Amino acid sequence: MSLFSLTAVPKATACDEPFDFVALPLEVKELIYKHAMFAGGHLGDGLLVSTDKFGDTELQSSFPAICFTNKLERIIASRLYLRYQTITMYDCDDSPVLGAFLSQFGKANEGLSGLKNVCFAYYGKSLYGFQFRKAVDLIKICTGLKTIEFIIYSEDLYEWDEREQIESRPSTGTEIFKYLHLHGLADCGHLTEVRFSVYDESHRAELKGLKELIQDFSCEFLALHGLIASKKLDVGIHNLR
Repeated sequence: MSLFSLTAVPKATACDEPFDFVALPLEVKELIYKHAMFAGGHLGDGLLVSTDKFGDTELQSSFPAICFTNKLERIIASRLYLRYQTITMYDCDDSPVLGAFLSQFGKANEGLSGLKNVCFAYYGKSLYGFQFRKAVDLIKICTGLKTIEFIIYSEDLYEWDEREQIESRPSTGTEIFKYLHLHGLADCGHLTEVRFSVYDESHRAELKGLKELIQDFSCEFLALHGLIASKKLDVGIHNLR
């Protein structure tokens, strides 16, 4: 009898079969993706959306590669990425840009539904020439969005004397609301935190008007969504220095 005939021929085992990752339960996939994204440094630094400096190519490169695989996996991965990522926009005109980019991750705003934390920031221009109208439109669509932050300068909380180019008096809550174009924000009953962060470079910001705005907003939110939703809502001012 030859040596060859005495040698056991190895048989295929379960370990030799291709691993069917797609068949894994959703919860298991999310744990794997979450670990990979944190380990790969894709989460933690936030994501800047700026059409002045970045186009679709740069925005796409900011997302983990797993977000651009087959259709099913990209939806799962992108939603997980957006769940733990804070999106920052320096101009509310970038809201439609973000919406168009995220449309590739599902049907009819499914990509937008994954947003959880968004910061709308603007620097170097008075509120008289800037507003958050498009930002509110985005917030309404993003029904999964929980936390939003508006960053403004303290001098933008004042009325200005156009002739002498000096601050004349603090703006009222109604005036600030009008300047920011926050109409419709109280309709967004899915929000749980709204933060107004103020850059107070001279440490003398007059926040009375902003406090009035918050009080009026909270009352309107309560009237529209009831006591339970209102209790879950955290609205406040954060002083940035």
